[in-house]
Amino acid sequence: MVANAQQFIFLLRGPEVDHIGPESLCYKLQTLPPNDDFPVIVDLQGKPVCRYRDHKWLIGAAPLNFGTDLSDLGPKGRYLTDANGELLKRCVAWFMFGERRGISVLTLTSYHTNLKRIFAFCSSCARPIVASDLSRYFDSMDVALAQAIPSGSSRSTIYLLHELWQARDHLGFTLLNPEQIARLMELIPAHVTEQTEFIPPRIWAYQAGRMQACLRDFLEHKAQFESALYELIDAYRSNFGSLITARDTPYANRNPCRSAQAGRIRGCTYIGSFVDVAERHGIRGVIGRWLFRPGTTWDDLDSSQASPQMLTQYFNALGLVGTAYLQCFSGMRFGEAMSLRCNCLSVEHDSLLGDIHILSGETTKTTQDDDARWLAAPTVEFAVESLSIIARWRTAIAVEYGDVPLTLEDKTNPYLVCRPYENWANGNGYAKKLVPSALRPSSYEISRWRNRVPGLFEDHSLCITADDEAYVRRFNTNANLEHYGEGQLWHLTSHQYRRTSAVMMGASQVSLEAQQYQFKQLTLNQSGYYRNGFQSLRLNRAFTQELVSTKYELVSLELGLLNGPEYVSPLGPSRKNEILRFFEISSGDEIQKAAKKGQLAVKQTLFGICTRLDSCPYGGHDNIAYCPDCKDALLSKRKRGSVEQLGKTIAVRLVDVPLETPLRAQLERSAKAVERFMNVTA
Repeated sequence: MVANAQQFIFLLRGPEVDHIGPESLCYKLQTLPPNDDFPVIVDLQGKPVCRYRDHKWLIGAAPLNFGTDLSDLGPKGRYLTDANGELLKRCVAWFMFGERRGISVLTLTSYHTNLKRIFAFCSSCARPIVASDLSRYFDSMDVALAQAIPSGSSRSTIYLLHELWQARDHLGFTLLNPEQIARLMELIPAHVTEQTEFIPPRIWAYQAGRMQACLRDFLEHKAQFESALYELIDAYRSNFGSLITARDTPYANRNPCRSAQAGRIRGCTYIGSFVDVAERHGIRGVIGRWLFRPGTTWDDLDSSQASPQMLTQYFNALGLVGTAYLQCFSGMRFGEAMSLRCNCLSVEHDSLLGDIHILSGETTKTTQDDDARWLAAPTVEFAVESLSIIARWRTAIAVEYGDVPLTLEDKTNPYLVCRPYENWANGNGYAKKLVPSALRPSSYEISRWRNRVPGLFEDHSLCITADDEAYVRRFNTNANLEHYGEGQLWHLTSHQYRRTSAVMMGASQVSLEAQQYQFKQLTLNQSGYYRNGFQSLRLNRAFTQELVSTKYELVSLELGLLNGPEYVSPLGPSRKNEILRFFEISSGDEIQKAAKKGQLAVKQTLFGICTRLDSCPYGGHDNIAYCPDCKDALLSKRKRGSVEQLGKTIAVRLVDVPLETPLRAQLERSAKAVERFMNVTA
């Protein structure tokens, strides 16, 4: 298959391949598969390290063995037939050069390892088969294939199979189709130790609201905090001669917040206790609101506790809250959120959707995830702005010291979460100042909130109710009810945000057919974003794996939310109860199995959900003209805003479309459907 050379270019990233550029022999791939002599990797001098025909490719220190030479397999090697070795090479070449997003060498190695199990399985059959025929024989060997895939790597393997199916036209063959992938996912034993808790909606909304309140509180008082910070800095600078002297040679008598008269030094500036400073600048209440445990007041603190160190503790607390808030609304891992810098947020404007917010960690080079971009909620601006302000204050102090090892980027574009450089900060002694900023501060996970931000949450609001436990049971097959059952306090962890975001997005994701519908971009930011020409910006790969796995693992996730009042049937409550009767009496596992076997249907539409098992007589579940009156439809009140905007767009289009044309007829039917939807969901 011949492909445009501009499409097939070298995509690997990382220090092992930083020397490879547009002038390198391996940069452009003219065909897939390439000719046998094609240099897959070149060295620093531009000479080929390995060629496509080789049975082993050496990429940096990572050997990719395609298993066709027994002498190189070793005791645990997996033998591949020549045909399967060639097909595996083609898949690996696609990940290295295909029309897709780039990956690191480490990620490529992982892909090779996971896929090789499938090709080795085909090669080891009593009568070896070519992997391109696996789909033909799948029904007779599905159980054996599932047993060949470790449960711990099932998520990544399912993702790879899904991506290779999407690339089937480029590869020239298919391993498994989506139905077979879903069946395989069902057969692979659940890796229960890795299933993270799904945060129940009530608790999720509560904790998100409290974190936003904390960030807003700071932003509303940022000028007061800045004036307090610089009054302290100026006083320390004056009393010690410089900030670096104040940092390295602390002398209590020169402390500008020294309360005792005895021992004060003539010529030094004393600005009152820190409580006085906080009161004078209007930040006393803000600090107490978030740093004090219930029942604690300023009067309960001694002079050593009520010190400028409290300002540092408050800034650190915002680092935890801001990092967790970014995770909550993006699906990031903790390490990825901690790798973000002040310029991480960009906003693209769409004429229909408005502002689309994108977080990027690509410039940090501190994470293994090589394509770190995430779509995020607009409110992440609160977190980015808050953390950026504090980061720049702290960086200015570090620059003034003159001996902190900051790079140019550290100075102009700091990490959102910086270590404290205030000269009064605990642990900021001379021995620690030379630690590179690339080594990220620790203990900022949301699980540490009681120590860093004691006022953030209230225990009674985190107490798990019966309704909360129902969500735990539905979305966590291995739920530990001793810790996450009714009456227990919900213990938040960073990875729960990732799991919850994936479930929520999986529950409302748009089908491939829907993305082709001319107005579908009005219902989901992701589809609208891609449909408006921004395909080059990809979601974070690890999060995409989570979403793809969620699609196959929990096809019926939306069903867990359908019982709520936000979903209505056009034919009334009795019809809705009839549709949902199976889900009321079935467990989560039974629902998943029924959906995968085609006994249940959950199809996303512009207006909500279609539950029809067979094909739609009106041309597909994305033909919205008939949805508001369909007996198999459940309409979502959550979509009223987007549907209302759709109605306005249709009205504008109708002004210019000629009468008695197919387009006008379609628009008029759609306009009536919008009106009917608004009436039913009112």
